[in-house]
Amino acid sequence: MAINNAWIEYQTSRVAYMSASEARENGVFVSSPALKNQVIQWLGSKYKIREAWIEKDITIKNSWLFFRQVTLNGYQLKINIDSQDQDNKRSFSSIWDRNNYLLVCNNSIEIDHSIAYEIWYTEISEPLPKEIECVVLKRSVN
Repeated sequence: MAINNAWIEYQTSRVAYMSASEARENGVFVSSPALKNQVIQWLGSKYKIREAWIEKDITIKNSWLFFRQVTLNGYQLKINIDSQDQDNKRSFSSIWDRNNYLLVCNNSIEIDHSIAYEIWYTEISEPLPKEIECVVLKRSVN
């Protein structure tokens, strides 16, 4: 893929990694914050947190044959949550309601994006958290 991309002049891309090991293999892994809770409880169901990691959010611009310009945009906190509850009754995606609920870490970091309702992520800035606790909160009505 890198050779194919090298031939496409001025192509810019951002890459999303699906695990800490994949981020590590691609040189964007920063750290794995400790998990204060291994399970998120929500609407009577329990969803296991598989892993959490912080990776560099980069943009890659191919500007000439084999020349790549890599720009650091910041950092992303990513959390991999089991899509099925521990009792195997409800999938997270079938009951998720982004208009009424928030996935929040450390009482202040809103996790506002997902890939297939399993990888949840958001942009974060320094100082990067060393440990996280994730909960689902009801949105307040203003």
